[in-house]
Amino acid sequence: MSSPRRRPLSPAPLDDDDLLSEILLRLPALPSSLPRASAVCRRWRRLASDPRFCRRFRAHHRRRNPPLLGCFVQDIDSIHFQPILEAPNRVPQARFAFPIHAGDPLGCRHGLVLFLRNADQLLVWDPITGDQHRLDVPPGFDEDDSVGGAVLRSAAGHFQFQVVLVGNSEIEPTRAVACVYSSATGEWGDLVSTPLPPKASMSYRSTSISMNHPCVLIEGSCYWSLAHGPGILAFDLDSQSLSVIHLPVDLAHYDFSVVRAEGGRLGFFVVPGFSAQLWKWNRDCDGAASWVLERSIELDKLLTLNPDDERERPTVAGFAEESNVVLLWSFVGVFTLQLQSLHSRKLFRVKRWFCCLPFEGVYTADADIGAGGDGAKLLHNT
Repeated sequence: MSSPRRRPLSPAPLDDDDLLSEILLRLPALPSSLPRASAVCRRWRRLASDPRFCRRFRAHHRRRNPPLLGCFVQDIDSIHFQPILEAPNRVPQARFAFPIHAGDPLGCRHGLVLFLRNADQLLVWDPITGDQHRLDVPPGFDEDDSVGGAVLRSAAGHFQFQVVLVGNSEIEPTRAVACVYSSATGEWGDLVSTPLPPKASMSYRSTSISMNHPCVLIEGSCYWSLAHGPGILAFDLDSQSLSVIHLPVDLAHYDFSVVRAEGGRLGFFVVPGFSAQLWKWNRDCDGAASWVLERSIELDKLLTLNPDDERERPTVAGFAEESNVVLLWSFVGVFTLQLQSLHSRKLFRVKRWFCCLPFEGVYTADADIGAGGDGAKLLHNT
C-alpha cells in the first residue's frame, strides 16, 4: 500500500520575495531605513536596493508621512540645502546640490521644488532623482510684481505634476491672475482672475503675492499670503477659481503665514511680537465663515528668547505642510514648532535669509552599503 502524498511545503513568509517586499515597503520613511534593512543579508540588500522597489517605497510614503529632511535656504549670496535630521538620518548637504542657474525657489511639495528661473521660465526639480523639467511662463503676468507658484505631483507617474502660477495681472495690476500647467498635456490652462484688496494705508506698493511665504495646500486649495494688503489668495484646484479671504484688520500688518489649523482646516499663524496666535477659518451651521482664535502661544518662554532684546524677536520663516511644523527665525537661530504638540527645537543659525523652504520628502539613500554609497555613510554616522 503506497504512502499518502505529502503536500509541498509553503515557503516561509520571509522566503517569499513578494511578501518581504511588502514588509520592507512599510518600514519608516527615514533615510536610514533601507540601508539598515540591506545590512541584514544579501537577499534583503538585493530587494532594498532594487530601483523599482525604491520608486515604490518613495511613492508609498510620499503622500502619507514624508519626513522633514531639511530646508532650502536662500541668502544674499547663494541657495543651499540645510539638513535638520540627526544621525543616522541626516542627509548629506551636498546630496541636494542645486541645478546650475536654477533661479529663485517658489515652493516645495511632494518631493519636488519649483523655481522661477527668470521672468519667462520655470524649472521643476526632483532633488531625490535629479529629474528636471523646464516650462515657459504663460502670458498675462506682470513682470514687475512678484509671482507665486505651487507644484503638485500627480499619482499617475513618478515625474508627472501640475504647476499653479499666480501673480498680478499684466493688464490690470490690481487683479490677481492664475494659470495651471499639466505635464501630462504639456500645456497651460485658461487664465483666471479676481480683484485684489486695496494696498495697506502705509504701503507705497500695491497688493501682491508675498515672496516670504510660499503656497500652502489645504483641502484641495492652494493659499498664498498677500503682501502690502491684508488677505490670503486662494485657488481652488477643482473649480479652477481664485478668491481672496480677508484677515482680521487689527492683525493685517503683522508677519503671518498660512498654516493648517485643527482638523486640517485653513488657518494662519501670526507673530505680533514675542507671542504668536493661531487662527482658524470656521464655518457655522448656517455656512457663514469667520476667523476664530484657536490658541495663543508665548514664544519667548517656549523658545527661551529674551523679550527685552528686540533682536531675538521671532518671525515666520516657513511652514512644513505634512509635518504641521512652523519654522521661526530669530537672531539666535532657526526653530521648529509643531503646532499640535507645541514641541520646539533649535535647528541652526543663519544671520540673513530671503527664503526658507522646508523640504519634506522620502530620501532612499543608496541601500547597497557594500558599495560605499550614501547608505553606508548614513549607517557609519549612527
